[in-house]
Parts: sequence; structure tokens; C-alpha cells
Amino acid sequence: MNRSEEITVIIKAILDWDETYRGIKLPNAQISGTSLQNEAYARQSAEKFYDKHFRLAEPKVIRIDNSDFIELVCELADKVVVAQFGGTDKEDDVNGDTIYTDTAQDFFNEVYDEFEYMLNQKGIFSDID
Repeated sequence: MNRSEEITVIIKAILDWDETYRGIKLPNAQISGTSLQNEAYARQSAEKFYDKHFRLAEPKVIRIDNSDFIELVCELADKVVVAQFGGTDKEDDVNGDTIYTDTAQDFFNEVYDEFEYMLNQKGIFSDID
């Protein structure tokens, strides 16, 4: 049943003075006013009731500048690598640059992918994804 059809059923239930709909307590019908006013009140109540209890939450998506996203995930992954390897995670390469050991780099890549996946699951993405 779509939203419109279900709201129509809820309106009828409110106007019929049903106590519950699908096991949830319904708002009371308005008893004063014209028939048209009572139906309008029931419609408004039904829409609020439906939205509160049955509408699925809209997924929220946050887009972050790509370089900021990568920096964030790298910093998080680096903290895990340092905690895991306790200072034995880096070495100097032939150019004199400090890099991860092969084992630490593999671990970093796994942790990076896991953090990126977890952020994406929560609706947080790079702005180029």
C-alpha cells in the first residue's frame, strides 16, 4: 500500500473512532465543527501519524571535499597502524623518505578500506564518488 492509500485508511479509522491502527494508538477525531472541518482535521492527523510511525527515513548523504576525505581516512588508518605496530611500522626508502614497512603498508591499506567502507555505509562520501 502506498502512502496515499494508507493515509486514506488511517483517516477512515480516525473518523470511525478506532483506537489503534496496526497496533499503534490513533489520535482522537475532532467532534466539533462541520463535516468538512472534521475530515480536514482527520487528514492532517493521519498524515502526521503516518509520517511519524511508517515513513522510512530519507537517507542522508554528506559529501566531503575529496582531499579532505582522503586526509581524514588516512589519519584514522595511520592511528590504527601506529597502535598495532608500536613504532616499528616505518622505515626509510632509497630516497631517504619515511614509508611504512611492507607489512604495515598492507595493514594500512586494509584499515583504510575498512574506514572508507564504514563512512560510506553512514552516508559520508568523497565529493567525487
